[in-house]
Amino acid sequence: MPRKRFTVEQIIQKLREAEVRLLRVETKASSEDSNKKKQRGVDWQFKVQDAIVKLKSLYPINQILTRY
Repeated sequence: MPRKRFTVEQIIQKLREAEVRLLRVETKASSEDSNKKKQRGVDWQFKVQDAIVKLKSLYPINQILTRY
C-alpha cells in the first residue's frame, strides 16, 4: 500500500482543525460547568457618598459634588 504524501501546509491545517475542535470541546465543557454553579447575588447599589469614595480615582471630587 503506497504511503500518502502531505505538504507542510496540509499537515498544519489538520493540526489547526484538531486544535479548534479540542478548544470547542473544552470551552463547551467549561461553560456548562460554570453555568451549573450557583451564582451569588451582587448588590450594586450604594449611596452617593460611598460612590465618591469608591470612584474618586476615576472622577475628581469637585466634579462629582457639583452634580448633586
